[in-house]
Amino acid sequence: MGDRKSGSCLCGGIKYEVIVDDNKVHVCHCGICQKWHGGPALAMSCEADWKIDGEDFLQWYDSSEHGQRGFCKKCGTNLFFRSPTFGYYGLAVGSLDSQEGLEIETHIYVDKKPSYYDFADDCPRLTEKEFLEHIGAA
Repeated sequence: MGDRKSGSCLCGGIKYEVIVDDNKVHVCHCGICQKWHGGPALAMSCEADWKIDGEDFLQWYDSSEHGQRGFCKKCGTNLFFRSPTFGYYGLAVGSLDSQEGLEIETHIYVDKKPSYYDFADDCPRLTEKEFLEHIGAA
């Protein structure tokens, strides 16, 4: 069992508690994440059983055939991603109350990353094809 983490949206209308699988951050450079976050998405996986206070403010958007993105419909904060098809549930690390002890584990969709930014870490970097093969979606 992982650690319990808490977080919220910008306006405080949504507060949540989740159990994260570990303290590893995944960086996604796909086009959907770039539009959704205004840059790469920094997310971590968590269990599907979320405790949410302010669920009336939580809005889900079907961003692809395999995934939905959850955000606060009052302030617009990006909070969650879920893909039941692949058994993945994640949260935007920027919404956590504390980001202490987190570390980047991997980058995905690196072939979609624009050239104007880069990360200094030496973590594994997977192309779209490599990532989809890794999760069995190719």
